This record gives sequence, C-alpha cells and structure tokens, in this order.
Amino acid sequence: MKKYIRVCLLVLLGSCNSAFASEWGPWTEVKEIYITTSGAVFVTVNSIPGCYNNQGAYLSGSNVDRAYSTLLAAYMAKKRIRPLYNINSASTGWGMCTITSFFVRD
Repeated sequence: MKKYIRVCLLVLLGSCNSAFASEWGPWTEVKEIYITTSGAVFVTVNSIPGCYNNQGAYLSGSNVDRAYSTLLAAYMAKKRIRPLYNINSASTGWGMCTITSFFVRD
C-alpha cells in the first residue's frame, strides 16, 4: 500500500511540473496590448514560443497594473522586452501562457 501511495505522489508531482514550465523568451517587441473589461491584460509580441500563435500571453501576478504600465511605456518607446512566462500545457487559446516578469531594453 505504501508503495502504491508513493507512486501516485510521484505521478502527481511530475504532472504538476510539466503543466506549468517557466522559461525566458527571446528579446522581442510589444505589438498589441488588449485589456478586458474585467482587468485582464493580454499582450501580443513578435515572438513568445509555445504560447498563443507563438505571439501572445496574459500578464499575471500581484502587480499587473505596474507591469501593464511598463509594457505600455515599452510599446510607446519601441523598446524591446524579454518575458519570463509560464506555459500551461493543459490549456489552449489565449490562456496557454502567462507572463510573470520581463526585462526592458533598447
């Protein structure tokens, strides 16, 4: 019985790690910013591999307003960003990825 429980825990933990994989995207430019009436922010960039059309993801985290402001400034100034994002392999469409942080540079 103990062996069965250990195997089940390993399977569950392994599936949690594969469902959300964080990775850094390439340096890219912000193409569009879409905001829903509920406050969710969806960002389209030139390249964010593994996400919606390899170009889009939602912002996530406790400081989405700050991230949105920074992305808007980068968009207006034509600065490039490098996003850190999570891929949700269990999801499709716009919800495939969430951007958790990013760098901004020339």
